[in-house]
Amino acid sequence: SSAGAGKANGSNKNVSSSSTGSSNGRGILDWGSPLRRCTDSLLVLNGLMFILQWASKDVLTLWGAKVNALVTAGQWWRLLTSSFLHTSAIHLLINSHALASIGPHVELLGGSHRFMAVYLSSAVVGTAASYLLTPAPSVGASSALFGLGAALAMFYWRHRDSMGKRSDVVLQQLGVTLAINMAYSMANRRIDNWGHLGGMLGGAAVSWLIGPRLVKTADGQIADKPPLPLLAYKSADSGVHNSSSGSNGSSDRTYKHSKEIS
Repeated sequence: SSAGAGKANGSNKNVSSSSTGSSNGRGILDWGSPLRRCTDSLLVLNGLMFILQWASKDVLTLWGAKVNALVTAGQWWRLLTSSFLHTSAIHLLINSHALASIGPHVELLGGSHRFMAVYLSSAVVGTAASYLLTPAPSVGASSALFGLGAALAMFYWRHRDSMGKRSDVVLQQLGVTLAINMAYSMANRRIDNWGHLGGMLGGAAVSWLIGPRLVKTADGQIADKPPLPLLAYKSADSGVHNSSSGSNGSSDRTYKHSKEIS
């Protein structure tokens, strides 16, 4: 959550078009791709909510913002609804750019259900941290965006042994992006830093629990084995094979995509 124009810009935008492009020239991460349906839906939802805020002369903001006294009074739903509201068009555009940059990668790597689990839990944990640690009202998707960034970092950290230098490069890019955002946040008193930190920790924790965690089995296949496998890719359902086998399974696609991000 952010009281100002907080942001969590994704640093992994460049995916090789030769390996991810489709026959019609569209990449698998381009707008409208079924592999980024949740990301696009959130972008549209945030835009519609801002239009409703404007049309209602910000009455909707009053109903959905994180206001500590109202949360204490029992309006716990504000811990989530505040993440779909923004203070200005600039605030919305910055967060939309961040979501469009990093969201498709997280959604492709983990699948739509895990993407939404990370996004929503990061939003709630971030707003809860803001509620506990600062009295200022706040709105904004920044907590959820920091959570997505943490989830992407968790994926590459978790697979650093198998991915080698590729993992190091992505983690360095994410580290630089985090440093820039935190420096900007610390310099702007209107930004809810506790919300950002809470969202980041929430996203890291949830992604560690639910994965993906791709490991090679004794027969050379790729299996998804996170600590909490509720949303893990199933071999029987998704055709999990070694990436060299030409399978179109989800874990195979995740593995290959992770190797292509630069």
